[in-house]
Amino acid sequence: MKSHDCHVLMTQILPVAIRGIMDAHVRETLFGLCNFFDVISRKSVGVRQLRRLQEEIVVILCELEMYFPPAFFDVMVHLLVHIVEDIIQLGPTFLHSMMPFERMNGVIKGYVRNRARPDGSIANGFLTEECISFCTSYLEIENPVGLPVNRHLGKLAGWGHRDGSREMHVDFKGRIADFERANLVALQHIDVVDPWVVEHKTFIAKTYSDQGQQRTDGDIIKEHNSTFTRWFKDKMLTYPIDEDSSAEEKLIFALSQGAEHNLMTFQAYDINGYTFYTEEKDMKSDYQNSGVTMESYTGDVKQRYYGKIEEIWELSYAGENVPMFRVRWAKNVIKEDRHFTTMVIPEAKSKTAGAKVTAKYEPWVLASQVDQCFFITDPQKPSRVVVRRGKRSIIGMDGAANELDFDQKIPFSSPSRPDPLLLPRDCHPSSPPATVPRSASRCHPSSRRPPSLPCATPPPTDRHPSPEQRPLLDPGGQIPSTSIPLLPPVASPPRFTAGDRLSHLVCDLVLDLAAEEQHLVCDLVPDLATEEQHATLAGEARRAALDR
Repeated sequence: MKSHDCHVLMTQILPVAIRGIMDAHVRETLFGLCNFFDVISRKSVGVRQLRRLQEEIVVILCELEMYFPPAFFDVMVHLLVHIVEDIIQLGPTFLHSMMPFERMNGVIKGYVRNRARPDGSIANGFLTEECISFCTSYLEIENPVGLPVNRHLGKLAGWGHRDGSREMHVDFKGRIADFERANLVALQHIDVVDPWVVEHKTFIAKTYSDQGQQRTDGDIIKEHNSTFTRWFKDKMLTYPIDEDSSAEEKLIFALSQGAEHNLMTFQAYDINGYTFYTEEKDMKSDYQNSGVTMESYTGDVKQRYYGKIEEIWELSYAGENVPMFRVRWAKNVIKEDRHFTTMVIPEAKSKTAGAKVTAKYEPWVLASQVDQCFFITDPQKPSRVVVRRGKRSIIGMDGAANELDFDQKIPFSSPSRPDPLLLPRDCHPSSPPATVPRSASRCHPSSRRPPSLPCATPPPTDRHPSPEQRPLLDPGGQIPSTSIPLLPPVASPPRFTAGDRLSHLVCDLVLDLAAEEQHLVCDLVPDLATEEQHATLAGEARRAALDR
């Protein structure tokens, strides 16, 4: 197994597996060890929490030495006491773990075609990939023909899987009651409808007050849920929509008319960086993706709810799609200790039955409001389940909507030398205009990018660099460190792709050849006295090397 698989087994599965076995004191020690690895793998850890972890891991190691035989211990076990100090010095664990290098080793091993010459195969494969990446920087972004769609596409904005999707007309399937509840939940969680929700609740409270009746907030909410959609539709009919109406007014009017009765249903849906399955599809799959969790306010108290997805609907409001999940919520949720939360998942009932649904167990929720969780049968009480954290995903970081966009970003890359010939001027708004030689401009792929892409350098008008940019030679034949003008510092350096790095290597080679010719000229003509003559010969050698 991979390191990540072992990490998940140790932090999520192992604590549940040993709940009903071992002595209590041994079990608690192992729980603390699993929790230690779970906490240090987070993206952010507080300083106070790190101090507490350091104290806990010292106690845990002492208890392990008391409970387990000496053969259990080696140097790797004792290294746990240094992990917290490493996090304080180097940052979170994911910034200096070995998992990225292990993944890269797998990619490098895939380059091997001739097992008798693995080093040459790896070099050839890496060069091929770099060349292809370099060439793709000159190609416009087009839709691929004959290639499968990326499986991570739409994991943030919402994307339904074609497998198992079908159309359903709620009038013919006897699902009008479910449709009206889903429509009500969708309307009450759309920002543009919030003023109308407040106005309707105020209208209900004022009506009761005028009649001299005292009603609680629960009665007002119950009346609001039963009459809001009809009141909202009648209210918007008094505001006619014409050509001069704004886009927001047209959207509010479309929402007031309700969703289309002919809707799409799915068995799988990608949203929030997760892949969600219905419970029916979960039964046919090796993966569990139907568990969901969300936080909601019950009165003034925030409470977390857990459940399983029964259905996935996509409501359509004048072309705008809103994904909705029908969830069967868990009951009798008990937080036994700081390690486990157990609950009972009730049996599924008929969806067309007219069962009474309380507001606390409203089945319909917006798909964008839930997170994924994982349920494991409790070994101590098989009728209950233990909830664990769902899968983690990098999708959505740095504004990337899919994994391909995230992988193309190189946040820790920088040019090999701070030479102004290698940096596109448009990337530095604070830098003064500079004339770039045409030969150096050809080295950078941004000079041939389409005009729509950022940092596209316009064609140069000058073939040779200006005298102010030419490096001067001192009488000893060395290039002074202050002779090359550097760009002023900026807030965020530009990011470079793999093709840019290859172009930097080519330009570095050209500049090294120029430097060699400059040294050669100084050796051949040692008695030149003026800097102007040195600069003239150096400029001619540099232009010859660049043109070469």
